[in-house]
Amino acid sequence: MRDAQSSPREQLERLLELPHHGQTAKEAASIELGIRAWARQDKQARQAIDEVDSHRLSYIEGLLIQIGISADQAKDRAYLIYAYQVSLSLVHTQIRPAEHQQRNLRITQLLVS
Repeated sequence: MRDAQSSPREQLERLLELPHHGQTAKEAASIELGIRAWARQDKQARQAIDEVDSHRLSYIEGLLIQIGISADQAKDRAYLIYAYQVSLSLVHTQIRPAEHQQRNLRITQLLVS
């Protein structure tokens, strides 16, 4: 996801678009949801999910800090952005891709400003 050609804000916007990238994204989300369910009952699976979540949150937090958000605020906002992104896997709406993109831009604006 890191791209030296893109600004941190553009990278964040692309990150929020990932859950909408067609059938492959839906299948990946289904697999991840299955692993998350498994992690509720299996210690090793929980450790793996915790590591993945930590890495993803750290990445988002880093983007926010590069944008100019304070470290404390970046940590909280990264959590909100990540929770939103994970929730997109759970909520399947029939919104057109352009509407998803507009919503993601509004959410980015809300959490980055």
